[in-house]
Amino acid sequence: MGPEEMARLWDEHTAGEFALRDVDATMATMVPEPSVVHLPTLIGAQGQEGVRRFYAEEFIGEGAA
Repeated sequence: MGPEEMARLWDEHTAGEFALRDVDATMATMVPEPSVVHLPTLIGAQGQEGVRRFYAEEFIGEGAA
């Protein structure tokens, strides 16, 4: 993946998180086995199910999935 494609993917990812607040759109930008750590709180998750739950319940908000 080149720099332009990476930038486009990052834009899609952050739009899913912050503009759309859409768990599915955010998850669509991730690798098959993602992991996430929210450094200020040291919480996070691994794998599709865990990361989806993290975004739905902790980061984007409950009911967003």
